Amino acid sequence: MANQAFARPQLTGQPVSQKTTVEPKTRPLPLMPSSSGEVADRLFGFAMLTCAVAILGCSLALLMTAQAADAPKKVLRYAFLGAE
Repeated sequence: MANQAFARPQLTGQPVSQKTTVEPKTRPLPLMPSSSGEVADRLFGFAMLTCAVAILGCSLALLMTAQAADAPKKVLRYAFLGAE
């Protein structure tokens, strides 16, 4: 058996009664009634997909813009210096 650093305290208190009853409270109705949250899951998935496509589209547009901005310089450099 392991050596205990502290002794266990003696707990004294009232015994728990077994006849406690809790009355259920009424919950407010959700805005979109659904039994298992299917609508919320589909909306969240659609929102995530939309954000992912937007981010990929923006990054692709930035890459293409950077390539198009450098294109005239590269064409002139390789057209005159590459044909030796």
